[in-house]
Amino acid sequence: MGFNEPNQGDQSNMSAQDGAGLWKESIQPLKNQGATLISPATTSAPSGKTWMQDMIKACGGDCGFDYVAIHWYGTKIDEFKAYVDDWCSTFGKPLVISEYACQDFSGGKQCTKQETETFHYTMASWFDQHQCVALYSPFGFMMDMGNVNPDNQLMGPDGGPNALGNWYLYH
Repeated sequence: MGFNEPNQGDQSNMSAQDGAGLWKESIQPLKNQGATLISPATTSAPSGKTWMQDMIKACGGDCGFDYVAIHWYGTKIDEFKAYVDDWCSTFGKPLVISEYACQDFSGGKQCTKQETETFHYTMASWFDQHQCVALYSPFGFMMDMGNVNPDNQLMGPDGGPNALGNWYLYH
């Protein structure tokens, strides 16, 4: 799997051209050894999609991705579904959704606990049926959620899965 949020200043923080150079030098050759290649995972900010398109251009049109990785944070289920469908149609590869949560980073209203649960139950069930979603992993199997709404947390205070975490493990 490629870089974590390369379009974000406090994460991998690199240009698409630098990302393509590093990818072609260090990661893409692993495909010849049988490795499955998952693209870098950009943020759901508009710059994420642009970054990915620019990286592919810098690779000469094909970086050899088997899967395209994405992250998404927001509070509206319909917007998340549209985002997934857009990435599927734009890049034509199966998606690995390696981070997502019912979380607003733009200063808007956060999801309530009930909204968070509905968000997770709805999206996971939708992903299970979506032909373009290969893998998905919610943000939250950790004790410290950082700046993410703790209602997304999948671990209890004892370090084991909480009710939402158990649902993900066994649904």
